Amino acid sequence: MVEKRLDIYIRDFHVSIDRAVMRRISEVIGGARDDIGRCFFNLLLERPEGARFLNVDLVEDYLKPAFHGWFDALVNLRSQADLDHFLASQKEVGARHARIALPIGELQVGMSLVRREIVRRLAEGFEAAPDLAEAAIAVNTLIDLSVASLSQVYVADVVADARNRQALNLQATGMDMALQTEGLRASLFDWHRQILSLLIAKETDRDRFPAIRRTSFGLWVLHKGELMFPGSPEIKQLEKIVRTIDANFDRLLGSPTPADAKLYRQLIDDVEDGVTGATAILSAMTDRTLAMEGGRDALTKLFNRRFLRTVMQREIRLSQTSGDRFGVMMLDVDHFKAINDTWGHDTGDRVLKQLAEVLLASVRAGDFVFRYGGEEFLLMVGGMSRDILMMIAEKVRQSVEQHVFRDSLGQSLKVTVSIGLALHEGHPDYQKLISLADDALYEAKRTGRNRYVLMSGDGIEPPLSADTPDRRPLPPNWQQAPGPAGMVTR
Repeated sequence: MVEKRLDIYIRDFHVSIDRAVMRRISEVIGGARDDIGRCFFNLLLERPEGARFLNVDLVEDYLKPAFHGWFDALVNLRSQADLDHFLASQKEVGARHARIALPIGELQVGMSLVRREIVRRLAEGFEAAPDLAEAAIAVNTLIDLSVASLSQVYVADVVADARNRQALNLQATGMDMALQTEGLRASLFDWHRQILSLLIAKETDRDRFPAIRRTSFGLWVLHKGELMFPGSPEIKQLEKIVRTIDANFDRLLGSPTPADAKLYRQLIDDVEDGVTGATAILSAMTDRTLAMEGGRDALTKLFNRRFLRTVMQREIRLSQTSGDRFGVMMLDVDHFKAINDTWGHDTGDRVLKQLAEVLLASVRAGDFVFRYGGEEFLLMVGGMSRDILMMIAEKVRQSVEQHVFRDSLGQSLKVTVSIGLALHEGHPDYQKLISLADDALYEAKRTGRNRYVLMSGDGIEPPLSADTPDRRPLPPNWQQAPGPAGMVTR
């Protein structure tokens, strides 16, 4: 309602501006778009708060086109259609800045510079003071109203994101946490046994020691725990345990001087204390968590698209700080309409429910599975390289192909899926990554279905080949961090 009232106010003000003045404004500053845009983005890139969210490639490929569209619309307001375009362009600017989480204050600082640059050029282009005053008032008012409008879009997106974070906290806890705890404990104990055997043998090759942060337990703590329990001191304790253990290994095994028996004994004690503490924390969190299943997809019990933005933005922030990459898998059931037409919609629903179970069994505790809509699913997998992402996609494809799907009478069905892949390459807007994965999915279906396709900013990537020496099947410990050519490293 507030947004509509503001649009009406902008329309009324536009009607009051003298058409001859708007034409003159367009003539004077219309050619200054590129220079003013350059000043605008240079200022944001020079400021520490802006530089945290921006880089040159992002500005050139993503933000500058939106700014140019907004500026052109601003200086060419001559008709109702022009005003409609202007209102749409400023909402797009607000939405783009919200998706990359650029602070609204930085945007306002940049717009103040735009205002000054425009007025300076108007002063050079208008000879009569009254005309200059009228032009300056018109442009300044339009910019102020524009900033107010795009700020509304930005704030609305931020508020929606905050609400979704709270809702995600509720939906991700409960029985989901109780069910995951056993898997997390198993991952932790498996790592514990592997580490102890290496320490007791006085192993000194650091590459043989798997990092705890790369286990299913560590991935859950660092990627999913904060979303489930925002601000939880227990999650902070678990994060500290994970980071401390890995740091101790790096310090002990990274030294050129061989560690003595006392240091090995201390490291074993630290590992024991860390595992004991982590197990106790997990148990305490599970004991007080209530079952809250409302708000998920009613059929599959997976997260729905409502929480996608919250999860993706957090993963992008983690990637920016840690340097780890993550991938997106868009998955679609092949010939799903034929399944519904042949077997009935009840069987179609059963296929989707069974497929959700297969997908959950195919990924790690720190990964996310969403029902994206209809027969489409989206998987967000962390700690990825190009090769490992394709290996996981092939594992998922094979798992679905080999699974025995059944209708209500127990009759078996053949089900396959097409998968589109995209690997995060640093762009802060998650929509770009999803669009790449969606394009890859389209290509997978176009070229025959029951396959995966990886799409990058440069186009379609070649699939892995089993005949290539460094393209081996997904290793059993693929849950750990991928290194060059899909090898598992620290």
